[in-house]
Amino acid sequence: MRMRDFLYFFSVLIVVAAGISCGKGNNKTSGNTKAVSPGHTDSFEPVDGDWMITTTGAINTLNFLEAYSTDQLDVVYLIGDPLVTYDANLNVVPRLAESWEISKDHLKLTFHIRKGVHFHDGVLLTVDDVIYTYEKSQDPSVLWGSYRQVFQNVKKLKKIDDVTLVVTFKKPAANPLSAFEDFFILPKHVYDTKKYSFDKNPANLTPVGTGPYILEKWEKDVQIVLKANPDYFGGRPHLDKIVFKIIDRNAMIFDMLMNGELDLSPITTVEWQYRTQEPEFKRNFQKRKYYVLAFYLMSWNEKNRFFQKKAVRQAMAYLADRESFNKTNFFGLYKIAASPVHPQSPFFNPNVRAYPFDPAKAALLLDGAGIVDRDGDGVREDESGHPFRFTYLVDSNDKNGATWGEFFQAILSENGIDMRIKLVDSGKFQELTNAGHYDACFRGWLTGADPDFMISIFRTRKGKESFNDTGYSNPNLDALLDKTDQELNPEVRKQLFMKAQEIVHVDQPDLFLYYPAALVAVHNRFRACQTSPSGMFRCYPGILKTYVPKPLQIHKRGK
Repeated sequence: MRMRDFLYFFSVLIVVAAGISCGKGNNKTSGNTKAVSPGHTDSFEPVDGDWMITTTGAINTLNFLEAYSTDQLDVVYLIGDPLVTYDANLNVVPRLAESWEISKDHLKLTFHIRKGVHFHDGVLLTVDDVIYTYEKSQDPSVLWGSYRQVFQNVKKLKKIDDVTLVVTFKKPAANPLSAFEDFFILPKHVYDTKKYSFDKNPANLTPVGTGPYILEKWEKDVQIVLKANPDYFGGRPHLDKIVFKIIDRNAMIFDMLMNGELDLSPITTVEWQYRTQEPEFKRNFQKRKYYVLAFYLMSWNEKNRFFQKKAVRQAMAYLADRESFNKTNFFGLYKIAASPVHPQSPFFNPNVRAYPFDPAKAALLLDGAGIVDRDGDGVREDESGHPFRFTYLVDSNDKNGATWGEFFQAILSENGIDMRIKLVDSGKFQELTNAGHYDACFRGWLTGADPDFMISIFRTRKGKESFNDTGYSNPNLDALLDKTDQELNPEVRKQLFMKAQEIVHVDQPDLFLYYPAALVAVHNRFRACQTSPSGMFRCYPGILKTYVPKPLQIHKRGK
């Protein structure tokens, strides 16, 4: 599992970043450049130079352990380095770890760290930095607690020498590398100080990493500028700078793209369907579509008297007209979800299919559960006379969540269910959902290539670090997921996850809605732009190999 798996996110367009004019004057990115289609090859050789200008949302910290949003992670991925990471095909590849060995009993994992890797301030990276980052991740004072869940099977880390680290697990780990995928290493010499608390350390705003890009400047609410690291162990990235312009999501981003203020940007489904057909767009840009490792869902809190009943949760699935919503709002570009496991994953169970839209079947289930309209007011009541009324919690920044809420609300109203929509800001949303203080909510989860994230989402909650905030519990599923965590035979483990998906499909602890498509426009002067389910900035080496042929470069060095 990637260390950030199952994170709540607002936008699954992984390449969210922004741009304005650069250098002196108004340097437009559109103009006399040679159009190129995806997969096109030409005679140009990779060369250093030029910038990429893209967009991002508001960011309040770049602390590697406390960054959780897609906006933060896009930047962290370029400044920092984990031990291992994913390539474009979701294979685990080395990064700070040069190699590793897994013991036959899967109780030990030995990492061999690259020699001679330096942080951006010139200090040598050692195993001490890895151990410090791990120990800090377990500190309850660290606000984002995902690592305390991810590392729950880790018994200890032991330093052999400056470049050799042995990880010992409490129980055999089926996928021992998973906890360290995208676990970005902090500089101990910067953070291990009594001068500042961890969350107030100035390095949270001026991060020091080992990654391919160095923070040049961060102008709050304006832009984050990264410059190429000439001493990067993986080789200097070709692009001199990557500029993340901090732009409000409501801004006219597509117009900024067409005006030459951006090189790379997410685009909406409407823009994809219509505006990308404009001749000027076709001359200067190419568009990309790929399905990210993520899914949107509605979660049912089983503290609610109605959602405690499996028949009710199944009825809600039959009332979710996902096909119509996809066509109306996304031109059918998204994939309807039936499982938390992504269709591109080898663990996906193709026999698990989304519940069809069937109000009649939903009515039979509700009637059978004793939830009928007893007083003729149009709202169903249970046997105690409680009306089937609940509050739907959604982040006020999440337009998809609000749109789905209004769509679903109308269907439910026609079927005797009163759903009331409550918008709250992002911080309040996290606070309420983490504490389980909601009836139903809309959210998205980032996942990984390995479905072990299901353990944290669906296994009966044990302790506050669990991501199961719905109150869902099925002992049979718990036992199955426990087996997946230790099963060393890959095929047997795969079948266990197949069965787990079937149980979740019947129980419906969440209503899986859709797997989103990332829709991206990129200026056609860029070559070797890789797309991946992980995102354009978060596959390795990915953006490090992207370049602009010398005759097409716009931003000259020194400007």
